Amino acid sequence: MRSVAWMSRAKCRGRTDLNFFPEKGEHAPEVVEFCSDCPVRVQCLDYAVARNLDDGIWGGVTANRRVRARRAAARAR
Repeated sequence: MRSVAWMSRAKCRGRTDLNFFPEKGEHAPEVVEFCSDCPVRVQCLDYAVARNLDDGIWGGVTANRRVRARRAAARAR
């Protein structure tokens, strides 16, 4: 299993004022924007993709966008 040491450098570490797990159909553009300059954004997104996490915003990418990207990649194969 890959290391998750990168999590200690995440911009969101310890933040409780942002909702990284919005309800289905709810939008959270402020969270996506918040993630845009995180130093570990790529690692965070890779973590979610590798684990097929279909909930929450990871690496500034919503669950819907990750699911759509995964489906498009499967169709392209």
